[in-house]
Amino acid sequence: MFNKLIENYINNMNVNDVDKFARKNGIILKNEELNVIYETIKNNWQTIIYGDYTSVFNSIKDRISPSTYKKAEELFFYFKDKYQRFL
Repeated sequence: MFNKLIENYINNMNVNDVDKFARKNGIILKNEELNVIYETIKNNWQTIIYGDYTSVFNSIKDRISPSTYKKAEELFFYFKDKYQRFL
């Protein structure tokens, strides 16, 4: 059930949603970084949540700034831990 809810959210998510989430968490993304992260989430959300997330993170590591990468990784672990029981 939660998988379907997540899928529906991802399907309806837009680039502004990613930007708002980033800003709310203290990250100001350059347009290129915003697009990289948005496309990565849209295309790889199942792997990020249920699979080997390291391969996805490694694929964007050189495409965003080190500080953005570090903060994205911190947020991923925070929310993964927070919502693990629902996944």
